[in-house]
Amino acid sequence: MCPALAERSSDIVLPAIGTPFEGGILAAATAMFDGRTRVIITADKSAGGELGCFAWATDYRSVPGAKSFTDSMANTAALDGEQFPAAQACRAYRAGGFDNWCLPSLVDQEAVRLNLCPIWTEIPAFKTGGEQAYEDACYWTSTQSQFGQNYAWRQDFGSGGSDHWGKDNDYRVRPVRILFI
Repeated sequence: MCPALAERSSDIVLPAIGTPFEGGILAAATAMFDGRTRVIITADKSAGGELGCFAWATDYRSVPGAKSFTDSMANTAALDGEQFPAAQACRAYRAGGFDNWCLPSLVDQEAVRLNLCPIWTEIPAFKTGGEQAYEDACYWTSTQSQFGQNYAWRQDFGSGGSDHWGKDNDYRVRPVRILFI
């Protein structure tokens, strides 16, 4: 099972997007209705955070707990077992002293792409060829498609599109951590 979301003091001052933070690199921050800030931290590529290519699942059964568009941690927790290679790789990842890495939900992966997509980011380390750059490829999300149990959502860091694809396809995986401050 995945650990619960991390709660941090509201005294924390966030660094700039693309800056090392809390065991990874700050990828996105969103103000919440309750006054907190939801923070997405992407894995540091230099710490092995670009995990490679994996299938989302080895079978096509429905996973009711992995249908959230926004809750990366709950989706990843529902993808418990070796039949879910992408989520399993994220749960096994350890960096910066943290063990609560997960496969990003569709909305979280989109937020990361909006800030760090190699073809348009202004952050040198994430530009094409940079030491932290995402590949010009598709990355899995933890969100199972609502259009059928055979599919899950992926995010293309080349063209920018999101679509659902067969769970047994191999796509790239880079974990995130989610914090609320």
